Amino acid sequence: MMKKLFFTMVFVAAAFFCNAQLFVGGNIGLGTTANKVTMGSETNEGPKSFTFYFNPSVGYMFNDNIGAGIVLGFSTTTVKEKELNEELKGTLNSFSVSPYFRYVFANFGDIDLYADAMFTYSYAKTKGTAANTTVDINKTNTWGVSVVPGISYSLTDNILFYSTLNLLQLGYQSIKETEFGDVTDLDVETIDNNFYFGVNNNSPITLGIIYVF
Repeated sequence: MMKKLFFTMVFVAAAFFCNAQLFVGGNIGLGTTANKVTMGSETNEGPKSFTFYFNPSVGYMFNDNIGAGIVLGFSTTTVKEKELNEELKGTLNSFSVSPYFRYVFANFGDIDLYADAMFTYSYAKTKGTAANTTVDINKTNTWGVSVVPGISYSLTDNILFYSTLNLLQLGYQSIKETEFGDVTDLDVETIDNNFYFGVNNNSPITLGIIYVF
C-alpha cells in the first residue's frame, strides 16, 4: 500500500512539474527634471533631479495557472540646487525585496490576466551634502503585503511583455522612519501603518519584459 502511494505521489509530482517554466525579467528606467524660477525680470535655476531604478525578477510557473517568484528593487534619486551660490545635494538610495505567489485567472490566446500576492520589504536612506560635508538625514524601513493585478502578452514562445496595474493594489503597509538629529543629536522616530486600495506611492502602470526558458 505504501509503495503504491509513493509511486502515485511521484506520478502526481511529475505531472505537476512537466509543464513548469522558469522565467526571468524585470524593468529598468531613468528620468530627469529641471526647473527654473522667475521672479520679476530675474530667472534662476531651480532644483534638478536624476532618478535611476532597476527591478530584476525571477519566477517559476508550476503549471499554466500557478507560479511563484521574487522581485529585487534598486533605485537612486539625486536632487541638486543652488542656494546663495552654494550647491546643495540630496541623495536617496533604496533597496527592496518582494517574494510573491502568482495566480493566472484568465487567458485570452496570447494574453494572460493574473494577480500577485506579494510581501515586500524595503530600506531607504537619504543623505545631504553642503559645503563639502555629507550627513545622514533619515532612513526608512517599510514592509507590507499586497495583491497586485497584472497582464502579460506573449510576443513569442519565449518573450512576454507585462504590465502591473498599480492603480488597483490592495494591501497593508507599515513605515518606520528615523530622522537623524543635527544640533540636538536627538533622533526622531515615527511609525505609520495604513491599509490602502489603489495606487500607493507607485507609478499607475509598470511595464516590463520576461524571458521564458
